[in-house]
Amino acid sequence: MCGDIQSRWALRRYDYKFIIILVILTILNIIDACATAFWIDNQLATEVNPLMKYLLDLSPSYFIILKITLVTICSYLLWKLRNRKLAFVLLVPVVLIYLYILAKHANIAWNVFFC
Repeated sequence: MCGDIQSRWALRRYDYKFIIILVILTILNIIDACATAFWIDNQLATEVNPLMKYLLDLSPSYFIILKITLVTICSYLLWKLRNRKLAFVLLVPVVLIYLYILAKHANIAWNVFFC
């Protein structure tokens, strides 16, 4: 009985950590979407993803909405599969890639506003 309660508590702690990582991913995605739209709108960067470039050419709003929607759907799927090790294995590299992208945005901002 006591072990059962502890295992449920451990699962809750894992869920808590997993959701924190998903929230971080969502925040990084929103920053990336807005910063990308801003840099491209001001001709300070180019979009390399053909689908996203097409959406940016249509409207920055379409780009931002679709980008946030796609990452939100993927985050939801990862949340539903959170008890599988693969979900965490997939989530961590994605967050690291977004951190790298955020660093690139910060570099552009530094060069534009402070140099």
